[in-house]
Amino acid sequence: MKFKNYINELSMRKETRIITDEATSDTYIVDVFLEGGDVFNVSAVVIVNNETPDDIDRKLLSSDKLVIPFKPDIKLSMWEIDFEDDEGSYYTSSKDSGVGLELFAAIEKFFKDFMKKYKPEGFTFGTISGNEKSKIKLYRTLAKRIEKGYPNYKKFETERKIDWYLIRKDLLLKKKKK
Repeated sequence: MKFKNYINELSMRKETRIITDEATSDTYIVDVFLEGGDVFNVSAVVIVNNETPDDIDRKLLSSDKLVIPFKPDIKLSMWEIDFEDDEGSYYTSSKDSGVGLELFAAIEKFFKDFMKKYKPEGFTFGTISGNEKSKIKLYRTLAKRIEKGYPNYKKFETERKIDWYLIRKDLLLKKKKK
């Protein structure tokens, strides 16, 4: 079975429930209850609000050695998306990869709701270390799927390849044609 079909099948499971904990103008938090009883928290929180590209570069991007070609005279807000279990951590290992894939399907549902409700100017998500190869692969796939499903967003990956930024294209400088 193809990965995409498997994710679609998982997202249809009735046993996986997503319940909204909080939905304000700068916070969106849901609990994900998986089929096997695992509970995960997915949150989106505004981390910079109405900031210039220089402020965003200084506060977020400089430590990641990432340059995003923002238009110079704009102000925007950035959201940070976090995923964690009920003990405050998220991991996938070979023995719980079914949980990882089921959670991935639920996170895709979360993103559809988040994008529809908030229409964010930009957001970021990632992992703490480069040692979590399966998690990095899932996140990279998620970033690609979001970019493909929302063509008005452009994906940026940090040099360490453990964090992703998705920015609305209308906020970016256009590439000069040669």
